[in-house]
Parts: sequence; C-alpha cells; structure tokens
Amino acid sequence: MGQATEYARYLGIRDRRLSLPPARLMERIANRSVLVTGATGCVGTALLRQLSPLRPARLVGIGVDEPAEPLPGVEYHHVDIRDTTALRALFRRSRPDVVVHLAAQRDPGLAESLVAQTVTTNVIGTANVIEQSLAFDVEDLVYASTGKAMRFYTRDVYAASKKIAEWLVVSAGTGHRPAVTVARFTHVVDNAIVLQKFRDWCRSGQALRLHDPSALFYAQSAGEAAELLLGCLLAARSGQPALCAIQDLEWPFRLRDIAEGVLGEFGNPPAIHIVGEQPGYEQGACPGLYDPALSGDISPLLNAVEGRSLLDAGVPGVDVVAVATEKGSAMDEQIAQLHEARLDASTPEPAVRELLDRTARRLLDVTMAIASDEVVARVDKLMRQADPGTFSPAHRVAQQSIRERLGTR
Repeated sequence: MGQATEYARYLGIRDRRLSLPPARLMERIANRSVLVTGATGCVGTALLRQLSPLRPARLVGIGVDEPAEPLPGVEYHHVDIRDTTALRALFRRSRPDVVVHLAAQRDPGLAESLVAQTVTTNVIGTANVIEQSLAFDVEDLVYASTGKAMRFYTRDVYAASKKIAEWLVVSAGTGHRPAVTVARFTHVVDNAIVLQKFRDWCRSGQALRLHDPSALFYAQSAGEAAELLLGCLLAARSGQPALCAIQDLEWPFRLRDIAEGVLGEFGNPPAIHIVGEQPGYEQGACPGLYDPALSGDISPLLNAVEGRSLLDAGVPGVDVVAVATEKGSAMDEQIAQLHEARLDASTPEPAVRELLDRTARRLLDVTMAIASDEVVARVDKLMRQADPGTFSPAHRVAQQSIRERLGTR
C-alpha cells in the first residue's frame, strides 16, 4: 500500500466512531452530576460534547488551560489536580456522581525532561482525584490511561507513571464504591504529538526526524476515545474494577509512511533523518507481552496476562477485562513512599527517577504474584521461545520477575 494511501487512511481515522446504545448511555448519565478533569484538552472537549445531549444534571470541567471553544452548559474551573485544597473545594461545590479523569502530562518525550512534573501530575494528581472521589462518595470513576501501560515493566517515565496510576484507580474500586474503570487509549490522530512535530518541521523547512522508520502503531480518533470513556460507564460494576479498550483498531500504521505522507502534503522534498531510539519511546515489545493464542481476538492494547480475564460486559466494540489487586500488598507501602517524598520541581531528577522505577518494579512483582500460575507460566514459555539477544534491559527485568515468581531460572 502506497504512502499517500496510508496517510489518507491515517487521517481518515478522525472520522471513525464506536456504536454505543444511546438509551443505555442516557440511563447512566441523565440527572447525574458529571465532573471531567482535563476538560479543555482535545479528548476532554470531545467527551463534553457527547455528554451534553445525555442530559446530565450538571456538567463540570476542570483544567489548567482555558477552553479554546467553551461549550454551552459546561461549568469550567481552573484547577490543577496537584492542588489538593482547590480540588477538594471543587468537589465540595459540585458533588459529582461521576468523575472522568483525563488530566495528565501526556507527552512521553517531554516526560523524560520534566520528570517531577510528570510524576506529580500523573501519579500524585491521580491519587488526589481518587481521594476526593472517595471522600465525596462518587459513584463512578473512569480513568483515561494509555496503551503504553500494558507493558509488564518500563523505564519510560510517562508509561511508568500511567501504569502506576492505573493501579491506584483499580485499588480504589476493589470491593467497594466507586465503580472504577480504566480506558486505554492509543495514538489519537486529532491531537497526535508526532503529527504536529512533522508538520512543524515541514513548515520550517527542517528534515523530519524518526527514531525508528519501521515502527508500527495503532491509532484512534478523539471521538472514539470519548466514546470509549462512555463505554466504560456501561461496563462499570461496583466492586469489580475493569480495564476497557477498543476491540478493533484495524491495521497499524508505519511511522515512515506517515512521515512521507506529511512531506507529500506540504510538497517538500523527501528529507528524513533516522535519529535512533529517543528517551520516552521504548522500542520493541517485550517477548511474551502478546500471546498468539489471543491475538486477533482481543484488543491489541491488552497484554497476555490481562487478556485472560475477558468479561461479557455487553459494550459494542469494546473489550472489557476484570482487573485484580491485592490489598495490604507491598505495593501499598511503595505508594506511601511516593506520597511521603513530597515531590516537586526542586526534587533532584535522579531521586524522582529512582523512586518511580522502584515503584514500577514493585508493581511488576505484585502483578505477577496476583496472576495465576498458568498465565505466568504461559508468558514465561513465550519469553523462552524468543531470542535473548533481542531483550532490552527492561525486558530482562520482567523476565527475572516472572522466573522468580515461578521459582525457575
């Protein structure tokens, strides 16, 4: 397939949608107070547009930026989720029944230079949202995560912060209210960081820089992302945390095809530089992350451990899996250390990285401890079938944890 055709297919993703039952959505939203964090962003705005016709009693949006186009009927508030006092005051005033948490530092590359900001926003900020949701008896909490969180373990700051935040949310919904669900997004075409960079470079006459020209990625639209969040509400069950992802993301895209498509769009000569692996963008999936026995039947944003817990939630186009946590685990102690560290911009970067990595490693061990012997053994078998020479340092950490879990070497 030619680059121009692939680029057109890529841009066409912006019009793709899920097909959710309107009557069921109305039942879940009508006459309820809904609060959306990150409401002024691309997906947040798309979500507010879809929520408005569902007749919520109140629609509250918070963010750190002003809305580009304020939507009628939405109460906007400038609140940083890291500001516990301001967040508590807003929850007290709005008394939400439903909270959809989108606010995040979402740039993987930027996360490597703004480590403390990323961790305090994505982890501590999420913990603050959870704390207020519990304090004010929120009934439904939906968290917007990333497909990068499907990795067993990662050293990338952004991916690790989102994976840890997933754990926090799931832990909050285990055995009691609120009913919690996690939505895993992939590359959203409407606000794609890489697409914006390619276009900016073209406008300024610079060469396009690619870390890996053969890199493949899935894509979705902002509309689909918003609908996935609504689908989470349809899948939500009190006491049973769930992870949701779009089932069919179609064929993945090759990064070089998109780069060449942008060059053609601007009429620029083909100027592409291959710069190699960039911080924040881990290359190559960990062996065992995908199980061939499941591939094609479940969303590519669910890993070999998660995919074994598929639920029949009745949400069209969405895969829903049950997620388990372990109360009183070593992970709770590690999260407490994150809070006690009182991270801010003045915290030395190495200290933040070390604490984040220690938490990510602990989460890896706990995740494997919770998984069944059969599932962990299956992942171990898939890893053993792979060429050890292709393993990255992060992959070897995951393999070591799995083998320790099974008592093998």
